[in-house]
Amino acid sequence: IGISTAKSGRKWQVNPTEMGGGTGMRDLVLSQAQIVCATMRKNHVFSRSSRNSVGTGAALLASFASLRSAALESSGAITDPCLCLAPFLQTVVSEETNGSMTSAALKATCALIDQGILDAANAHAELAVANVLDGALGCRFEQSEAGADEGVLLRMLEVIYATLNSACNHLIC
Repeated sequence: IGISTAKSGRKWQVNPTEMGGGTGMRDLVLSQAQIVCATMRKNHVFSRSSRNSVGTGAALLASFASLRSAALESSGAITDPCLCLAPFLQTVVSEETNGSMTSAALKATCALIDQGILDAANAHAELAVANVLDGALGCRFEQSEAGADEGVLLRMLEVIYATLNSACNHLIC
């Protein structure tokens, strides 16, 4: 699955100059990123890879670090929701994450959508909606126990539902 940002088809790169962030949305993005990273670091594989800077775990954590840097350096409104959502969606589609990590990323994505990160007036809205739906429908995780796995499936549906009820629902083709 390929989730791209609006500029030149890059995948999963956050450029601080392209992301603004009003304080409310910026703070929400930062807090949700911190929650997902904390969940990931509870896993011994991701905890080790964050120290070693190798592997998928390190790449996922690095994408959140880039998002954090971009958010802290920004001022103004979010100009590209694709850049804000990319680390969360990357976590959702990663085969290396377990159910709790995927669930945390889906919950964060849903919270950002509920708070209006998908703005119909934004030039990148159509691509952001497509990325969210591609991510939710391409969700992958290491299965563990039935109850936890069903929770991830529920989170997937919540993201789809939030997208359908967002201000950008008319952009869904």
